[in-house]
Amino acid sequence: MLDAKRQIEGVVGNIKVAGVYAGGKNPSPEKFYEMLKQAQNLLQEITETIALRRSTIKKEL
Repeated sequence: MLDAKRQIEGVVGNIKVAGVYAGGKNPSPEKFYEMLKQAQNLLQEITETIALRRSTIKKEL
């Protein structure tokens, strides 16, 4: 569970950095939408990783 928390914190950090690179503190709507799409993809990846780990742990038990 700690790994998942660290992974999520890393993603949040990446989103913040992406926002700065995408357009500074006030990105254009297009850049902001692109950032949101990237964030959604990263969160989906985390969700799938957590689900896979849970199923692996259940099999081991």
